[in-house]
Amino acid sequence: MTERARLVLADCLEAHADLVDGLQGSMWRRRWTTVVVLLRVVLHALDKVDAAATPALRRALDERWSELVATKPSPELLWCFIEEDRNLILKEYEHRAGQSATVFVGSGTSRTTYHMNAGPFEGRDPRAVAADAIGWLAQLLDDLDSIVARDSVR
Repeated sequence: MTERARLVLADCLEAHADLVDGLQGSMWRRRWTTVVVLLRVVLHALDKVDAAATPALRRALDERWSELVATKPSPELLWCFIEEDRNLILKEYEHRAGQSATVFVGSGTSRTTYHMNAGPFEGRDPRAVAADAIGWLAQLLDDLDSIVARDSVR
């Protein structure tokens, strides 16, 4: 029932795997942008494609979405990360996720670290935040599929 949303989520998971250590500059920004945008596309595909094709899913999604809106700004992964970061990137090309390089003088080595620069996840590795968001979306899709399956048996 949530086929298109799951396809997008699978692509997001693969894009997330591309956020490997050592990325810097524009390569980091492009790959990060892809992950953040795909996180939000999961919800758009769920609403505009999957729920549009399945009335039972439409009802379940509308009910769940009403609950999510009522608890705003919780869950923070949805409202303060998936929604806000997508908007910041698409509307202002502002990235709250960044990277820093530490050069170890004398050893000829360096290390790149990744961190959220602002918002409720400030200081956390953005890849971990995105992984949490992927898990949250997967659980949402599982919950909706379970509701629809349960209601179809009745």
